[in-house]
Amino acid sequence: MAMLMEACIKARLNIVISGGTGCGKTTLLNTLSAFIPNDERLITIEDAAELQLQQEHNRPLGDAAAEHRRKRRGEHGATW
Repeated sequence: MAMLMEACIKARLNIVISGGTGCGKTTLLNTLSAFIPNDERLITIEDAAELQLQQEHNRPLGDAAAEHRRKRRGEHGATW
């Protein structure tokens, strides 16, 4: 299965991950992200920043974007 998913990612196919709370969606996405080449641009939309993407060109949108920017600057805590 891992080889199939890696081939799909490298072929730049669309992959939909869905499921209920606590079923492992975030863990699966974090694992699959290792197959994404570092020069690919990633855009993520999350309510809370849970994904731990290591790619240089990751651009979060939505509520998680502000948290991502704070982490990159080394800031902690809420800013409201």
